[in-house]
Amino acid sequence: MLESRESELLRLFEEGHSIVAIAEKMNVSHSTVSLELERLGIRERATNEKVRAHFESIKHTREFSFCLGLLWGNGTVSGDQFLFRHKEKKWCDYIYELLDLPSPPFQMQNDKQQWVVTFGMHHPVYKHLLELDWKGRTEKERGYPEGDIFHDEFVRAFVLLHHYLKKKTDGRLHLEIYGSRNILERINAVLHELLGTTLKKVQKHTQSDVCHILNYQSQREIPRILEFLKLGMTEK
Repeated sequence: MLESRESELLRLFEEGHSIVAIAEKMNVSHSTVSLELERLGIRERATNEKVRAHFESIKHTREFSFCLGLLWGNGTVSGDQFLFRHKEKKWCDYIYELLDLPSPPFQMQNDKQQWVVTFGMHHPVYKHLLELDWKGRTEKERGYPEGDIFHDEFVRAFVLLHHYLKKKTDGRLHLEIYGSRNILERINAVLHELLGTTLKKVQKHTQSDVCHILNYQSQREIPRILEFLKLGMTEK
């Protein structure tokens, strides 16, 4: 089987190659390709017109702004594929279902702790990300998307993936939100506008040149943020 070559298989499939052509390129039998696609639960390939039409139908929804926050926060590019990775499968499932992708989430053979969902760089969502000035996680200067989005949904998704909540020995809660400086500055402003939190000073992470932190220690503000995130006040 082709468990160790899933990314290559998915790339060829999304590029529109037939099963015969994929088999030849990967030097395996046609039946092996068919079985592997079936194992991965690959849907019937959609036409480019259908993919674009679906994207246009969701582009201005609250659900897509939430999806955008997920992709903005944890998306990377590998070869000619856009990858979203997370230890919780539910976020990969959300992206897969909302974008109606042909390839369902899967676990990489070399890292069973991470779930992955991918789509090709020809996909209209990737082009839209670039239009909004998306940059990968390793870039030192990453901006907040400039465009027509639901900021509350975007911020909710981004913070859900980039926060740390702990309870101190005295029972007080401490919440940290982490990311690039520019993104945190906008999140700081959005939370202030939506929830009435006081504006914080974005602090530099002591162990990273890229990552910065927003610290919340107010026992009035943290419950508001957790309610906004739809999280209970539990220790991480």
